Amino acid sequence: MSTAQQTPSSTSSRPWVTGSQYFALSIPATVLAAVVVTLNSQLPGYMDALISTPMGLRLTLAASVWLLLGVGAYLLGCVLVNRYLRGSDRTLLSSLLGIGCFILFCVPVIFMLQAGPAAVQIEENLSSP
Repeated sequence: MSTAQQTPSSTSSRPWVTGSQYFALSIPATVLAAVVVTLNSQLPGYMDALISTPMGLRLTLAASVWLLLGVGAYLLGCVLVNRYLRGSDRTLLSSLLGIGCFILFCVPVIFMLQAGPAAVQIEENLSSP
């Protein structure tokens, strides 16, 4: 019974999200920025279709929403892990959570950044008479 009384106070003193988890959240942002900079430097004007056409704007909006969902899922997972786990279990699950969110949310956005402008150009060429 005494452990049940100690559990709420011990969970309330834990941080919601740790500094290392915020740092892990910055890694995908750095990767995405590197992809954008690389594409713009290697192929100037290639990504213009993502902001100058209606289909490109829809792709950009969808990618942005998907990325925000990924950030939210990661932060929610971090809060749950920090509140209910301790020690090595917490470290392992935080790492797996970061890797999983990167694969599920960032990799599709990277694919959209690379293939989206080509898809817009193909769609425009097929729809023009």
